[in-house]
Amino acid sequence: MRDFRMLFTAILAMVLIAACTNVDSDVTSQLEEQADRLDELSEQLDELFASLEEMESSETEEAHDAAQTSAFEVGVAQYVMDTAGFHAIDDALSETGEIDPATVSAVTRVTRMVASTQWPDELSEDAGRFSEVLMDFEAALSEDDADMATPLAGMAHDHQHDLSAAITAWLSGEMSMEDEHEHEEDGMTDGESMEDEGHEHDSEEDMAAAHDIPEEAAAMLNPIPADEDSRATGAEIFAINCATCHGETGEGDGPTASSLDKPPADLHAEHVQGVSDGGLFHIITHGRPDTQMPAWETALTEEQRWHVVNFLRTFQ
Repeated sequence: MRDFRMLFTAILAMVLIAACTNVDSDVTSQLEEQADRLDELSEQLDELFASLEEMESSETEEAHDAAQTSAFEVGVAQYVMDTAGFHAIDDALSETGEIDPATVSAVTRVTRMVASTQWPDELSEDAGRFSEVLMDFEAALSEDDADMATPLAGMAHDHQHDLSAAITAWLSGEMSMEDEHEHEEDGMTDGESMEDEGHEHDSEEDMAAAHDIPEEAAAMLNPIPADEDSRATGAEIFAINCATCHGETGEGDGPTASSLDKPPADLHAEHVQGVSDGGLFHIITHGRPDTQMPAWETALTEEQRWHVVNFLRTFQ
């Protein structure tokens, strides 16, 4: 851009000199007019460069956001396939030769996730091979063909292992770049971020206000008893939908945590546990607009969300 500015200015100067060379009278007046014109063109040029710089900045931010979205999506896919239990599925089919309905459900879920994920170029080949095996495996399971499904289970397990290793390596590179960019953009240290995230409040009302939770939502009572069955149900839902960001133990250290603009909340922290059941239900339902936590209103039933609330209380 700087070279272009210099070139443009040089061209203007040449035009001015040429114009001045050809004049045969009123040279001073001509020079003044040319100088005024040159000033006008220089101002226009500055405006043009400012616009170009703004466009470049916008494009850089969009590319950064796209990279974050891609890393998050890939991390979610990795978590889903790594927790599907392909090793156990392979062993069970080899030993019993029988197809468990739970296996069909798990393989179908992973097949859809792998097929719908927008894989980066570095992972597309491994993901494509895994997807092909998964589709054959799913078809064999759906037809209750154990003889065909058994060798495919071993192949699926191998491809899952290879793709997961490739994802880990790719995410490590992405995370390093993301961390560097984040520190450059924000100028904030990890300590400052955690201090802000872990700020303590004196009451549930203060907690609700800090999380932008409406008073009526914060006052809602949990209609489901926090018994062992409810917590177990909530744990299953959490493992499938929430642990990829918040981590299996709720400490905000899930496999995709590092790819997010803001770190996922540590669910053990006072600023989380101090929120009422109704407040937590509201956050789960509507998500957090200032973070990448999505709304679960359509993905989870109301009852499922209350089960998750009961499970979250085990982190106290």
